Amino acid sequence: MRITLRLAGFVLAGLATFLVGVFFTRALVQRHREPSAWQVLLSFENQDLAGLDEKSTDVLHRAMTGVTGHLGEYRISSFAPRIFRTITNTSGEKRYILVEESPLVFIPGNASLRVHVFDTAGRLLNEQEFNTGNRIFLNSIRVRRIETISSEALVVQGEYFLSGRPRRQYYVLSGNQISLIYLEQDGLLVDTNDYQNPHMTVGPRVQRSVDEWEKALHSADDVEVLTALLWLGGHHWEGQPAPYDEDKSEAEKVSVSLSSEQVRKRLFELSQSKNFWIKAAVQPIISKMMLAEPSH
Repeated sequence: MRITLRLAGFVLAGLATFLVGVFFTRALVQRHREPSAWQVLLSFENQDLAGLDEKSTDVLHRAMTGVTGHLGEYRISSFAPRIFRTITNTSGEKRYILVEESPLVFIPGNASLRVHVFDTAGRLLNEQEFNTGNRIFLNSIRVRRIETISSEALVVQGEYFLSGRPRRQYYVLSGNQISLIYLEQDGLLVDTNDYQNPHMTVGPRVQRSVDEWEKALHSADDVEVLTALLWLGGHHWEGQPAPYDEDKSEAEKVSVSLSSEQVRKRLFELSQSKNFWIKAAVQPIISKMMLAEPSH
């Protein structure tokens, strides 16, 4: 009798161990089979993220939470996903970008974008948030190759409130950093950026020293040149009484740069550039310089 009970105990213990093993094995297999947040996000590549049904949107939001770390935000945030796709940076490296939009709701006001940059393995490399212009409604966000700069660009198109005039913004991925390089209005004319009023500034704000801006202007890289021209040709604080929003030391970098003989010589050289964007962007700067010169 004792032997029978002992055998029964061994059998039950063995059975319990077996069942526990099966349970954990199945759990591990199931966990292994479940796609990662990055794999789920990849399934939405090149889709119209603004046109998803409710179930797909919920799946997308969970995946975005997993890869961006914005825990639970996507149920209450004003940012909504717009595109997720590849882009090649100016060094020729493949990256993924997830672009979200916070649309213009109130007038006066701004729409804004938040851009996450990932490597091909899903590692988050950078996150930037910036305005896209005062009273501008966005109606298109896409990536396309721009032959003018021989690179892919994030092209953001919108319309100014009431006028309906088209405005385009061209951003490139320099390394892992989104940089605004050109503003266009009416499909052709170069547009200026407003740095004096931060709430009206388009794109990420760039902090550089005078030497760094001048180095960019003299660069053989058209993207660097365009970045410098956009800054030099922008609307900056020019000594008027307060209130003004741009930091005085930042604004004074422009006048210091434009007073440099080397910079002025370089600007006239660029006015003969074969690159249409460079030629268009430098003309307003030269005109402003010439108007500022004392008449004889």
